[in-house]
Amino acid sequence: MENIENYDAAMILGGGVYESKRRAEYGAELLINNNLPIIVTGGVPIKIPFIQNHHGKTEAEIMEGILLAKGISEDRIYQETLAQNTRENFSNSRGLLRKLKAKKIAVIDGLSHQNRSLSLAKEIFPGYEFSMFPVPLRVGNTFINLGIETISKALEQFPGKTNYRFYNNPGLENSEINPDS
Repeated sequence: MENIENYDAAMILGGGVYESKRRAEYGAELLINNNLPIIVTGGVPIKIPFIQNHHGKTEAEIMEGILLAKGISEDRIYQETLAQNTRENFSNSRGLLRKLKAKKIAVIDGLSHQNRSLSLAKEIFPGYEFSMFPVPLRVGNTFINLGIETISKALEQFPGKTNYRFYNNPGLENSEINPDS
């Protein structure tokens, strides 16, 4: 991955409250020691009871709050607060990128989302250069970049391990698993 300081600006894409927070935290780690302008983009997410609580704030506002709390200065942060999807994250940020005269942009996004985001960015901004900085796995207070191969291997094992734990759990009686037995 190229050094983030070689870019004109950074964009942190919203993706629901929880994911937006993760992206902002990782963005703060990547961007704390440079002066890149940062676009945080995302509108008010759909409220899902008991899962996401945004208190009426946009994803951009939530991410800005995290960046400020992590020591990023307010004058570096630009908000796009209307986007409801990835396409709008990019298209609604057009004016901000022009204002910043940014043609080479580092995009901070989720690992599983990066290919789609990069494809949309190139479609919406021909002639611009975008590079993805996907949010790695977080363990405690540390982000760990395991790479796609490690994650793929873990995901391959997940269904089998889940099945094993469910059906071989000594705390569950057969009648709880299958009421017909």
